[in-house]
Amino acid sequence: MSNDVEPSVRVVEAVAEATGCDPAALPTLYDAVDVDALNQLLRNVDADETLSIRIEYAERIVEIEAGGPIRVSPQ
Repeated sequence: MSNDVEPSVRVVEAVAEATGCDPAALPTLYDAVDVDALNQLLRNVDADETLSIRIEYAERIVEIEAGGPIRVSPQ
């Protein structure tokens, strides 16, 4: 994941884009996941490791892969 934008911010932006909503109109991500833990996990994955996280947020399934894309699909 890019170090200049927190992974949690990227999640909210991806869901906003997928749903056509303003990010500020979405529910708080803290209600779906421990945001600090999510950021920590995704920031600290070594290049030779893989990590995939799946959460439910804003009535969507969000799949996050360290170093990869964020996929958003209907629940």
